[in-house]
Amino acid sequence: MALADWEIIKGGGLSLTTRVAYSGSKSLAGSADYPQTHIVHTATYNDAPKNAYIDTFVCTPINDAGAVYYPIVGAVFRKQPNVKTYYYIYIEIELDNEGYIYNVYAYLRKVVYGDETLIKSATITDNFTETIPRIHNLAWFMSRFEMIEGGDSLTFNVYITPENPSDPENQLNIIWRVTENPISIKEGGAIGLVVGGSYDAWGNAIETYYDLTKIYY
Repeated sequence: MALADWEIIKGGGLSLTTRVAYSGSKSLAGSADYPQTHIVHTATYNDAPKNAYIDTFVCTPINDAGAVYYPIVGAVFRKQPNVKTYYYIYIEIELDNEGYIYNVYAYLRKVVYGDETLIKSATITDNFTETIPRIHNLAWFMSRFEMIEGGDSLTFNVYITPENPSDPENQLNIIWRVTENPISIKEGGAIGLVVGGSYDAWGNAIETYYDLTKIYY
């Protein structure tokens, strides 16, 4: 993952790390100083797809400090060139120091010329834990965020695999579906990721790691 191919539209502090990787020798590390960073792949501005999905593998260290923290993963869709207008959708996982999941939250938001609006949010803990009952230290799972336009509606789907999947494409389970009607951002645009890190209640910085990101449209 070459950082030069990505545009940061919110946040920052990203780096490539050799601490852990799913494929190859490096992964993208989200900074705890930026709980959310939004990035788009610059090549997708040219094609500006209206329908797309993005896959990325995710893992997090399990912190032994004994405090809750919140790794996230998500996607950016329809980012318009030269303005802060786009959709973003993400999940946030509330974990304890042993990897047990308290809650999982899902959000769909839009940004239009810099003004942000929440479209829909939900608690999806049961849906998530049916596939991943507990997060294990530095274990990878694949996430997929999908956007499909149909008529006057835009549907977003979120999928995950179990940890360390043997056949990721065939082990995806849907955990959230949300629709916007009417469509706020009608033009296609660039695609990317929502990534980040967090601090636990004791002030310990915790990175979340991302690898093998693929965009399809």
